[in-house]
Amino acid sequence: MKIKDIYTPIVLIAAGAAFIFILILVFLTNGRSRKLIASKLRIGAFLLSFGWLVTSCSTPTCYAPAEPENSIRILPKKGNSSNELYNYLSGDTLSGYIHEPTFYFYSFQLVDSASKQIKQAGELIIDSTLYHEKMFHFILGSNLTQGTFEINYFGEDSLKSKKIELNWIQRIYIK
Repeated sequence: MKIKDIYTPIVLIAAGAAFIFILILVFLTNGRSRKLIASKLRIGAFLLSFGWLVTSCSTPTCYAPAEPENSIRILPKKGNSSNELYNYLSGDTLSGYIHEPTFYFYSFQLVDSASKQIKQAGELIIDSTLYHEKMFHFILGSNLTQGTFEINYFGEDSLKSKKIELNWIQRIYIK
């Protein structure tokens, strides 16, 4: 256990007790004592400054962080349970979305996890474009064998002259 985990509650309880004691004294003097009011405000500000300790969030804010640009997610196949999210058959269609797209074209490579060989490559077929997302799909090759595969994604400029690997690798299992 850390030292701050031991002393922080003790300090907060003592400051809270002092605040209540001074609050009662201010009430009994009908608010005529400037020193008591100043002490009450100082202790109250001290207690408010530790409000971050009682929040239930482990991050600086309680909001979920936004997804980064070009983050790619595959949507679960209809009828799959949550533990079968990435189980597919050869010939299945994978659908997903690209959050905050910054490239004109997107492509993929399907790499066998065991042999590290590229088994399929192609462009993502864009179905629709919303304000901050592009919906896409691609069809798994019918000649894929059973195993675990990694999907590597790439972004390409408008002339398709430069291919940039995105840091989004997803694993799927083909039955």
